[in-house]
Amino acid sequence: MRGRLCREQTVEGDAVSTRLINFKKGEAILGLVTDVTAQKNYEIELQEGKTHLAQAQHIAKTGSWSWDLISGEVTWSDEMFRIYGVDPKDFKGDAWNIIDNLTHPEDREKLRNITDNAIRQGKSIKT
Repeated sequence: MRGRLCREQTVEGDAVSTRLINFKKGEAILGLVTDVTAQKNYEIELQEGKTHLAQAQHIAKTGSWSWDLISGEVTWSDEMFRIYGVDPKDFKGDAWNIIDNLTHPEDREKLRNITDNAIRQGKSIKT
């Protein structure tokens, strides 16, 4: 049984897909309808939450960031870019580079040591 996708679309909260299936004695169309209303509502709520967080950070002039130790990727909120005056297009997202270039020179060594120890011990850094 082999088939090729004929059509896939979303209609009023339902994901609809059809597939044309070829049999030895002819063809048939298989249709599948999945209600994705709850998923769409969660996506809307998530986006609204992100928008509210960004607005709150902007008003409070505070930002947030995360560092994935496995991939090494650092992610900044929009407000972090504004606070540090960094263009998101120029952002490399390397934590050590951030420490070396955006931390006050008198604080760099201490921050590097705290960060190294936290990574080695598997603990979070409280700031």
